Amino acid sequence: MIPGNRYIENIMLADHVGRGVPGDFVECGTWRGGMACGLMAVSEAAGNAPDRRFHFFDSFEGLPPADAEKDGTAAVDYQKDPDAPGHFNNCSADYEGFAALVHAQGVAPERIHIHRGWFQDTVGHYAGGPISVLRLDGDWYESTMTCLEALYPLVSPGGAIIIDDYDDWDGCSLAVHDYLSRHRLPARIHRTVLSRVAFLIKVAE
Repeated sequence: MIPGNRYIENIMLADHVGRGVPGDFVECGTWRGGMACGLMAVSEAAGNAPDRRFHFFDSFEGLPPADAEKDGTAAVDYQKDPDAPGHFNNCSADYEGFAALVHAQGVAPERIHIHRGWFQDTVGHYAGGPISVLRLDGDWYESTMTCLEALYPLVSPGGAIIIDDYDDWDGCSLAVHDYLSRHRLPARIHRTVLSRVAFLIKVAE
């Protein structure tokens, strides 16, 4: 689902930050697990965080309904059309297939945590350690805001918040700016060089 350059730059960013910032890797919105495996691989290859844990959040039931006011009519229309490019049955994925894939990557099973359910029911119960890399791929406003409210405060200073859908869906970018404004945070939107992946770097508060 992710173009090649964009995938590579996600991984490069996670690798760069993960080498210098302590904490776990957290992905909210995993789909079938391609990015999850990449995040695990770069961390293990670095070899500097042998106890790092990986937390993966997804409903495995697809996306919740888009809100026309917050997410825009394009999001609502996309979700209604099963033949739309990239629809993939409303981005649903097989839980068992995902679990088997990530557990086949050579990481000790006790370091892998899969949180199945809607974000509003799961991310608030995150009980892991400080976060080095937080990757958000929830598409809509409420999904993005829920993850930011629950997890942004747990990101280590210097850690990265990768915002997959910042340029794709109005609700995602609106949630990011609403969150930063609501909490009066001076974080800037940064971009990778080639595919322009949007990300924040957590500043010390």
